[in-house]
Amino acid sequence: MINRMCKVWNGKLLGMPMAFLIFIRVFLFSVMDKLNTILWSYNLGRSGKNILIQYSTIIRYPKKISIGDGSRIGKKCQISSEFSDSIFDLGENSFINKKCLIDFSGGLTINNNVTISEGVKIETHSHGLDPRSRPEKKPLFIDGNVWIGAHVTILPNVSTIGENSIIGAGSIVTKDVKPFSIIAGNPAKHIKDIPR
Repeated sequence: MINRMCKVWNGKLLGMPMAFLIFIRVFLFSVMDKLNTILWSYNLGRSGKNILIQYSTIIRYPKKISIGDGSRIGKKCQISSEFSDSIFDLGENSFINKKCLIDFSGGLTINNNVTISEGVKIETHSHGLDPRSRPEKKPLFIDGNVWIGAHVTILPNVSTIGENSIIGAGSIVTKDVKPFSIIAGNPAKHIKDIPR
């Protein structure tokens, strides 16, 4: 308890008002997150138990989105599609951290227990060589227990990210990822296998 107080209050009189303001801020954001989750839950195609969708997240075509039990979406995420008939299925106990850009134009399935770190970009459509052309759908399946590091970009050529794989922070993923493997770099390359 003392260590927690030391983080926000230095024991001096000036520290006490700041500690109070931080407490109020945390409380208000918590209330906003709960209200935001309730509002989105009524608009989603399916929403599981104990989900959390933090404030300032933007979702396009929410009726096409399914979120499993215990999953969370961080603040300032943008989840969108170029098509009104595309589907996004987020499994159970998966976490999308803040400021992620998730495109489910081609169809996106994220399995259970997946961690997507801050600032990740996922693209599931391509315009080929003509930026004004009609987008082409490129479906993506992310299997269970995957960890995608911060600021990773997953390009439309990727169709599968295998189970229990890890993608290093800042990587640009241009091809499928094998299960039980670690990849990193630009473009991302196989670093080593994870023992099964």
